[in-house]
Amino acid sequence: MSSPHQAPTGGPAPAPSGAPAARAAQAVHTGSSASPHTGPNTHTVNTMQAGSSESAAAPAQASRPEQASHPEKAAVIFSGGQDSTTCLFLALRDFGRDNVEVITFQYGQRHAIELEKARWIAQDLGVKQTVIDTSVIRAITHNALLDGSVPIEQHGSEPPNTFVDGRNALFLLYAAIYAKGQGIHTLYTGVCETDFSGYPDCRDVFIKSMNVTLNLAMDYPFDIRTPLMWLTKKQTWALADELGAFDYIREHTHTCYLGVPGGCHECPSCVLRERGLKEYLAERNHTPAAGHMSATRHGSSSHGSAPDPAPPPATAASATPHDPVSHDVPRSGAPS
Repeated sequence: MSSPHQAPTGGPAPAPSGAPAARAAQAVHTGSSASPHTGPNTHTVNTMQAGSSESAAAPAQASRPEQASHPEKAAVIFSGGQDSTTCLFLALRDFGRDNVEVITFQYGQRHAIELEKARWIAQDLGVKQTVIDTSVIRAITHNALLDGSVPIEQHGSEPPNTFVDGRNALFLLYAAIYAKGQGIHTLYTGVCETDFSGYPDCRDVFIKSMNVTLNLAMDYPFDIRTPLMWLTKKQTWALADELGAFDYIREHTHTCYLGVPGGCHECPSCVLRERGLKEYLAERNHTPAAGHMSATRHGSSSHGSAPDPAPPPATAASATPHDPVSHDVPRSGAPS
């Protein structure tokens, strides 16, 4: 099928520059902190066998001459949810579809529907997807996000019991290992510490420190971008609108921790998403037609009508301990 969103195919954004990796530790002090399951293109890796502040550590970037035939590329840590899909549209805008790919993690999450959403969106937008199996984490930690029999709870200002210790550190580590092997320097992650559940590994200071650690550990200049770090959920919806992706993200992403299509309206993730959407719609509906309105709402989108509902799971290429790597490339008819 043809994609309703023909992702940009333009050239990459200019490569960031700065101090070499040997001086990466300076980034934690000098980095910007200003506020603003698999299908036929999925590369699957089983680890059990083996805003403003967009860049977490921009000063750690080394000068890296690129040949014209090897443009700068980016990878997005991608769950198929609102935030990571917004980051994906940002990366497509800034780097062009041919220079962007996504990395999805199967870690035993109870809301496995997000894996299907991520697969479908990646295919629909014509971007390469790599799925990494990190479900071994279930053997060493326990929480409501990894155990569907545990009720999701939150007490006072404490993070909800869906917090998975070390999850984002693990995601960034494996994403970086993969990215270096592909010659990719820029990583996008949709973490945020404005409207968030209090997870410590979503904080700006953690991402900056992780960027420095990865640069030093691999002697490689990673550029971890967190464009949503200082945005409220309302502002994240506004950003989606500016990108012309408001309707797409609203209709085709999944957020609910309980795995309820359309949301349960009660879990912490649903509450944050729906509150932000309500606030943004209230503001937008009281604002005269603004330039950032999604083109699809005016019937003038160059991307066509909304895509068909996501197809049934494509299980034939799912990751197994005996099939650690597979590739998901765009479906026939999808943009290339």
